[in-house]
Amino acid sequence: MSFKRYRCVTCEHIYDEALGDPIHGVAPGTRFEDLPEGWFCSVCGDPRESFEFAGLSEHAQAVAERNTDQEGEPIVIVGAGIGGWYIAEQLRQNGAKGPITIVTKDDGDYYYKPHLSVSVTSKSRADLIIAKGPDRAQLLDVDLRARTQVLGLDRKKNSLLTSKGKVEYAKLVLATGAVPLRLYDRRIQQHIHQLNDLDQYESLTELFNSGRKRVLILGAGLIGCELGDHLARAGHEVAINDRAAYLLSSVVSEGVSTYVRDRYVQTGIEFILGTTMNDIAKEDGGLQIQFEDGHTMERDVVISAIGLKPNVELAARAGLDVGKGINVDDTMRTSDPDIYAVGDCAEHKGQVFSFVEPINRQAAVIVDQLCGEGKRSFESRVPMVLVKSRTCPIKSAPPERSSRAGSSIRHVHSSDQGIVDEWWSDDGQLIGYSACGDVADTYEPALNQGDRAGPGDNVKSSNPPGHLAEVVILPNEVKDDDGEKAKAVRLGATGSVS
Repeated sequence: MSFKRYRCVTCEHIYDEALGDPIHGVAPGTRFEDLPEGWFCSVCGDPRESFEFAGLSEHAQAVAERNTDQEGEPIVIVGAGIGGWYIAEQLRQNGAKGPITIVTKDDGDYYYKPHLSVSVTSKSRADLIIAKGPDRAQLLDVDLRARTQVLGLDRKKNSLLTSKGKVEYAKLVLATGAVPLRLYDRRIQQHIHQLNDLDQYESLTELFNSGRKRVLILGAGLIGCELGDHLARAGHEVAINDRAAYLLSSVVSEGVSTYVRDRYVQTGIEFILGTTMNDIAKEDGGLQIQFEDGHTMERDVVISAIGLKPNVELAARAGLDVGKGINVDDTMRTSDPDIYAVGDCAEHKGQVFSFVEPINRQAAVIVDQLCGEGKRSFESRVPMVLVKSRTCPIKSAPPERSSRAGSSIRHVHSSDQGIVDEWWSDDGQLIGYSACGDVADTYEPALNQGDRAGPGDNVKSSNPPGHLAEVVILPNEVKDDDGEKAKAVRLGATGSVS
């Protein structure tokens, strides 16, 4: 008997017929067409219509039929964001029957974090919550330790020291997420809002519901631009600042950036690029803002979208190997064989991953190690950024920074309908692309297909048909001043321990 897999086009979550869905009480072996009425994606909340066929399942029989585990070792997860909850769900979905505990400093309520930046003027905190923490815990048979601070980690005794006592584990998963960068001293920082969890979201929602505001957003990455577009459409006066010379510099080509900026400007957004805010002073009329280039403006609200940094505090105190993030191997193990890390707190071969798709694969590797055959390993892939903006849709898969040096950009399509640019290596490999506008929906790349078209050839791997490719050689050193990692479908780790 063969089973099928279906993928959510919004968040990349997979429904595997062989595994079922413990969140909705769907038994292993349930066909997609037999899912109950009202079933929706357990990760982002989108309806079943958002799913598309993704191939056959690797499981020849339903998990419930093949699993013989009767007890299982206690597994503890630190962090109740998407990463933490997803690990718990996948463990149950794959037949793990042992005790699972989630420790988090917040309520443990489950929500899809990418919705924060596109809902702040239209939805309440309650509207964003897909499931209350205790309810989700009951569905998954999880011991949820909400509003609990993790004070320390005793690796010799395999136990966590928390504000509510010790929690022992056989295996530990760190899903501590990332925390906002704070680049200013306390005098300036006190005037800057963050948007990284439900508490901050609720504060901003109340602020914007009190009337039209003049807003400055720090950071012209995906979060900053997405938030700015949302606020401008809601009638607020928006300016976006970034030290980079063009917006979205870490995830799109300069040509795509220019097209997107022009579309945003038409909605009333002002861009202040190539400089940095260096002072805020509160006066009767509002906040007086000053930039390094001498530019000044008056605003009511300042919001930071300059990026996040992995939350490694607990891991570092416990003596685990850390760099930018918590260092892990191909099995997502840390330097302690009993401890794993997942999401944007983890660093794999020098990279920190913040997209849902690689996080899903990281979770699958960990679950395979904990209750499977232990054969899976994590590999980095070119991430795809997908922004379904009404102002300007974007589809981009930028190459790694090291691969950009010495590569070339081919301008495949340029019209009022949008821009398509492709990155090509010096040996003729298509290594990345960037598309925006109406053509973003129809463009289909062929990454790593070995299409060795020369610089003067038409790029046959692309749709729409390419114009004669124009080649732009990038400098040997690529400077990426966009302080924010590409988000699009971003992991939301709300259960940090800092």
